[in-house]
Amino acid sequence: MNIDQRTSKRSKVGFFAVLVVVALSLHADSPTERKFLAQVSQEIAQLDSLIKRAERARNPNERLQFRYDWLRKDLQSVRDGIESYISEYHLTPRSFPPLKGEYSQ
Repeated sequence: MNIDQRTSKRSKVGFFAVLVVVALSLHADSPTERKFLAQVSQEIAQLDSLIKRAERARNPNERLQFRYDWLRKDLQSVRDGIESYISEYHLTPRSFPPLKGEYSQ
């Protein structure tokens, strides 16, 4: 076996090793991570009562109105994404609709 063949073989083995490490790291998610994500999801759900109080306190005669419905929808989208990740693991990236981000009208 000449030098070029040995180098090529090492390169292939190295490439394979990198692929294995990347694949394992993509699949590795810890129970601790899932626990914290579940807590984030629960806290987002608990924000609804605070959002309702803020909505009740708003002045309907103000020129600029905050869009509570958009805020709720965005928070639900974030929560759905977290719940989806917790409930099952996906190797392929998924796309989600963009968040509104602008909550005043």
